Amino acid sequence: YVVRAPGEGMFVDVFATGAFRYRVMELSDPGRLLIDYHPTNGDLRFPIPAQAKKTVLFEPRQSEATISPLRVSGYSRNFEASNTIMLRASSGKVLLRRTVLSNDWTETWGYFEASLEFPAFEGPATLRVGGVSPRDGSFEGVEVPITYGGGG
Repeated sequence: YVVRAPGEGMFVDVFATGAFRYRVMELSDPGRLLIDYHPTNGDLRFPIPAQAKKTVLFEPRQSEATISPLRVSGYSRNFEASNTIMLRASSGKVLLRRTVLSNDWTETWGYFEASLEFPAFEGPATLRVGGVSPRDGSFEGVEVPITYGGGG
């Protein structure tokens, strides 16, 4: 993924499903990045970010214990850079619903982040981050289970 970074510039995000060693070289004429990697026998230290067709969620990670304020970050290519964030308790009650804009969506993936307050809850909850399909209005994005970790 090539992502417009917060502030200025861009970053490249590469996902691997296993541990590896790598080397990155910058080449010119034309400008390129070369990434050499070699798989190793180790485990990844943390899970890969949740991914959907137009949304990648860095945090929170799946099944993470969360406190208020909830830090949400990732990047997307949702329509008009609009990212809907919704936290729903296992009872179905919506605990939080906000729209956060990415910093791009037409040329690159756009970065977004937010710190959002929510009320205390018990048991598991589901965090949805993404957009609405322009075709039929259905949700298009990532869904991750989280738990309440106190505070608030």
